[in-house]
Amino acid sequence: MKWGLRWELCIIIVFIVCLLIATIGLNKFGLLSHDDNSYIRYTGTEEGDTFSYSELESMVAQAGSKYYKSHYPNGLSSNTAVNVNKLYNAGYLSTLYDGKSRRCTGYAYLTKTGSSFGYIKCPRYRSEGYDGTYE
Repeated sequence: MKWGLRWELCIIIVFIVCLLIATIGLNKFGLLSHDDNSYIRYTGTEEGDTFSYSELESMVAQAGSKYYKSHYPNGLSSNTAVNVNKLYNAGYLSTLYDGKSRRCTGYAYLTKTGSSFGYIKCPRYRSEGYDGTYE
């Protein structure tokens, strides 16, 4: 009778340990949650996901245009980039957050002709053509 109870307790403990290992593994692969460090990357295509990163890029581009007009009235001699921190500190842009309230960074690329292009980097998104050296 004692051997049967011990055997049952051992099986229960092994089952609990296997359950913990499976839960940790599934979480690490991002199958239970959307962890930024998971091996499987979230693409932002879940049903009901309507967040648009292009709106953030447009906000950065517009802030860059305002910055260009006020800081370079005579134009630029060469293309330059202004990071979002500088745009934020100058009052042209608010802090950027993605659809899950995670902070984004980026920059506005200003051309000699006065055009402005916004590039952003969020935990799960990076603008096409993004160059990290401009941050």
